[in-house]
Amino acid sequence: AGKGGELTHDETTIIAGALELSEKTSSDAMTPITDIFSIDINAKLDRDLMNLILEKGHSRVPVYYEQPTNIIGLVLVKNLLTIDPEEEIPVKNVTIQRIPRVPETLPLYDILNEFQKSHSHMAVVVRHCEKTRQQSSNNNADVRDVKVDIDGGERTGT
Repeated sequence: AGKGGELTHDETTIIAGALELSEKTSSDAMTPITDIFSIDINAKLDRDLMNLILEKGHSRVPVYYEQPTNIIGLVLVKNLLTIDPEEEIPVKNVTIQRIPRVPETLPLYDILNEFQKSHSHMAVVVRHCEKTRQQSSNNNADVRDVKVDIDGGERTGT
């Protein structure tokens, strides 16, 4: 703290960001599914797809089954570095990590706890409706968005 118990600008920013974590929800921080880069589980890791993955520059890529709104997990790009594109290995043959699902109403504070508990940096935000408990995934909430809300700063990379 500053002199005489006053808070510094940085301390005030951090506290304000932390308070927002309980007010904002995962739907406030998510990236719409139409804006994310994802790959089909049945796609082959050929030269074109591998180049596209590297071109996008993400460290994690969501994997879907049949349609992009059905996210089933994610692959770590670093795990693809040893794959020979000439072999055209199917995505389903590489390690696909579990991705947590969170309701769109979950406060960011709770989603940050979920990220820590599941050792994840990304979650699928799902809408709940009366007929079914969970509909297909509609959006992604990325830990980068949560971190921006914590300290008010900009972060890049995944």
